[in-house]
Amino acid sequence: MERKNVGVIDNKVIACFGDSITAGLYDEDGLGWPHRMAAKIARLNKGHHLINNLAVCNDTSCDVLHSLIANAARLYPQIVIIMAGTNDCQRKEYADGSGRERFSRLEAMSYWYRMFEAIKGRGYKVLVVSPLPLEYDSLAQPRFFDNPKECAANVYRNCDIKPYVDDLESLCADRNVPFLRLYEDWLEKKADNIYADGVHPNAKGYELLADKILEKLQQLAYI
Repeated sequence: MERKNVGVIDNKVIACFGDSITAGLYDEDGLGWPHRMAAKIARLNKGHHLINNLAVCNDTSCDVLHSLIANAARLYPQIVIIMAGTNDCQRKEYADGSGRERFSRLEAMSYWYRMFEAIKGRGYKVLVVSPLPLEYDSLAQPRFFDNPKECAANVYRNCDIKPYVDDLESLCADRNVPFLRLYEDWLEKKADNIYADGVHPNAKGYELLADKILEKLQQLAYI
């Protein structure tokens, strides 16, 4: 029986962690930025790159920490990209007028610190991408319950997101982790119809996001 020997494909694994923006929610083409970026990398003829998108809608930095610990080691990624934090900034407001933040920024940064400790010394090339601003200064997702003590709305505000981005950038600098800050650039481009719902990008926005992340990977000589 004739047997043909084939060469082993040397795949470089890129593991992406995050929330619904990394998962690609509301992308009309169903790709999100990770798979849009994968297509761009393929056209560069820089070798085989396999994208593993492990993002989960509604995940917080705490959730991403556990996903990173559970999945990174078994995937043997060469590159790890983490884009999360918007859900950390969520505030829960109640019918009686009271409210609370989901996490304090100090608690959120503790989860990021633990992420960096978990991957330290493993040889991964890491990139952290900042949360994006909202299209508007604030957005509310109403919720309806019979009990007035239940949460009446999940509220997101740029005045919470920007300080979060500042703290995350400082932590990355302290831990020598490459950081891509998109907050101000995204605010300047919001008039270009890049949002689907005020929080998530549309297909045009995801395409732009893929371009920005790939550009940073190239600057870092990861690709």
